[in-house]
Amino acid sequence: MRGWSDLRFARADHTNWVLSSYWLFEHAPVLLKRRTPIFDPETKQIGIGPVWIRLLGLPLQYWSEDIFRWIGNAIGTYMEYDKSCLLTGMMTYARILINLDT
Repeated sequence: MRGWSDLRFARADHTNWVLSSYWLFEHAPVLLKRRTPIFDPETKQIGIGPVWIRLLGLPLQYWSEDIFRWIGNAIGTYMEYDKSCLLTGMMTYARILINLDT
């Protein structure tokens, strides 16, 4: 799904809470930003934003959040790792979520 949606909150602290984190919808990142008065959905381009990166061939001794964070921050801004790779025993690759917005 691509496109724009308007979300309105009754209280500013609710808006700030929603915008202070990142959100996933069916394992895909959802990019939320505060709307500006000059926003034009017809001309606004979507930036790269959060993306999942597969780490193929990473030796198991390097599978830790500290290592994932180090790798993610070398590419963009680290957000989280996919814990299901560890839980399901499917350790052919690790996945990390990073933000590529500049």
